[in-house]
Formats: sequence, structure tokens, C-alpha cells
Amino acid sequence: MFCGIMNLPPPPTKFTKFNNNLLQAARETCEESMAEAVHEAIEENEGGRDIAVAVDGSWQKRGFSSKNGVVTVTSVDTGKVIDVEILSKHCICPNKTKHLQNCKRNFVGYSGKMEVTDYSYPVIQARCDELIHDEGRFDQSASGPSCL
Repeated sequence: MFCGIMNLPPPPTKFTKFNNNLLQAARETCEESMAEAVHEAIEENEGGRDIAVAVDGSWQKRGFSSKNGVVTVTSVDTGKVIDVEILSKHCICPNKTKHLQNCKRNFVGYSGKMEVTDYSYPVIQARCDELIHDEGRFDQSASGPSCL
């Protein structure tokens, strides 16, 4: 998916194992970093769990033709990212009307709406509420952070 987002040709298949290892390490690092950011934001707020956040989004290309975007939630007090939601309009399924379970498409609409959408805001708000309540412990059985 990274190569597709960066508009690069796919790597040779012999690197798949290494790419999967790298992806797993990046996910774990991201989850740990965001959990620590939640903990720091709570500490900065003297233990209060009502923390101020800034939600911002962007898309891959200028204009309204982008197929990928990202929404980030940043603590106002610490300036650290506490959650990320990656949005994609790209679908690789052979039958576009019936999506596969591993389909990466999770957004429908025009690209300008990727910033803070009707879709992403409730998802991020629910996840942030859960993270702050659990002080940064991610529940992997739930939706969990969608770092990568």
C-alpha cells in the first residue's frame, strides 16, 4: 500500500517478507508512541481526562483528485499525535460492487471532504475517548488505532 500511496512501482515479491516485518515494526512503534502521547497529555492535564485536541486532515494530492488522505488528532498541550486515521478511496477488488474483506477503501466522497469528514470524525472521537479512558492502552480486539 505504501508504494501505491507514494506513486512508486511495487517492490519485487522477494521483499514481501521484509516489507511485512517492517510494517509490523512500524505499527507497533506507532501504537506505543501514541499511547505514550495520551499518557503525557493526561499527566499535563493533572490527571484530568478531558484533554484539548486539534483534529486536522490532509490529502495526498492538491485539488480534488486524491485517492488517499489522513486525519490526525494532536494534543494541544503536548503537541504530540494521539491518533491517526488513514482514508482511502482506492479499491483493488476485482468486483467493485462486492468488496473483499481486506479492501483498503474506507472513504466515499470527494477528496476535499477527506479533511474531517462525517465518517472519520465519529470514528476518531470514539477511539480517542477509549484511549483517554484507558490511559493509552489500545484494545486490539476493537477497531484500535489505524496507524498504518
